[in-house]
Amino acid sequence: MKRFTLLMLVSIMLFCCIACSDKSNAAPLSKEAEEEEKEGNNMDLEKKTVLLNSGYEMPIMGLGTYALDYDTCVNSVMSLLKNGGRLIDTAYMYGNEDAVGEGVRRAMEEYGIARDDIFVITKIYPGEQYQNPEKAIQDALDKLDIGYIDARVIIGLS
Repeated sequence: MKRFTLLMLVSIMLFCCIACSDKSNAAPLSKEAEEEEKEGNNMDLEKKTVLLNSGYEMPIMGLGTYALDYDTCVNSVMSLLKNGGRLIDTAYMYGNEDAVGEGVRRAMEEYGIARDDIFVITKIYPGEQYQNPEKAIQDALDKLDIGYIDARVIIGLS
């Protein structure tokens, strides 16, 4: 289980590096983001974040929740947040968005972490979710029950 969680974390970090390097379809950058871009430095190791092309900062220390059952997921999310991690990756297909939300809400209450300091990623998959993305987003919002989703990844067709 630890190996798989580490693999998910490495996958997320790889995704971050790709997201930061692909400029072909990038949205216009904020002035601060433009200055960072000119310096060629999207990683802030002091703040433990990466500056995305959108201008948003995303934490670089996180947790992938694939294959985690409810209790393990809640406890893992809480442990991550207690120990300084701020990035959580989940998905409808993982079947644990509700557990991620529970872990986030409990950690916010128990450890005094602001929601704005946590970055939650979930996904839209081909099929029913492609056909009705508004419903997919609302379902995730309802299951997570944390106010908003920071990033939504669209999974491509194979």
